[in-house]
Amino acid sequence: MGLYFALFAFVAVGVALIIGVLSFRPRAIGAIWKRWVPGVDEVGVVAAARSLLPRALAVSLGLTVGLPFLVMAFTSNFGLGSGGVASLLVIVGACAVADVQDEWLALRRLGPLISVWEVQRTAEVEPILHVLRGAGIEAHPRSFLLRATQQFFAPWIPVSILVPVGRADEARALLSR
Repeated sequence: MGLYFALFAFVAVGVALIIGVLSFRPRAIGAIWKRWVPGVDEVGVVAAARSLLPRALAVSLGLTVGLPFLVMAFTSNFGLGSGGVASLLVIVGACAVADVQDEWLALRRLGPLISVWEVQRTAEVEPILHVLRGAGIEAHPRSFLLRATQQFFAPWIPVSILVPVGRADEARALLSR
């Protein structure tokens, strides 16, 4: 049983690191920032993205490897069968609960919200929020954590950019430019 867990951990860490590095490429992030924020220092953005990479990979490893490993160890110790499905459900459930809590806090802080833009690549979320903040519009990315942790397995989940209802037209006009 110990060999099985060691093999799982080795393969899972390797796969998570490869997927994380592929989805969090600092140069690609710099190019995205340059597209959304005119006049941005692309070199500075690439350096900032590189400095965030270790933390992003650590969070990704914790959610996509550490949590399933704990679930698998728990299910195998108590004879509950395979922990694979349970692991996936725990990860998705934990991210969904965190996203719901985050959106609830945003609703309390900003009032009624409406979706003005949908993003498929999580690297585009921060530049979009930066552009909106620059115009004085507070925004909230819906389902960001779930999408960020499930980039490879759930690419169909969009991240909706939510803004207060009264600022929706202004935000749409700003983002469509």
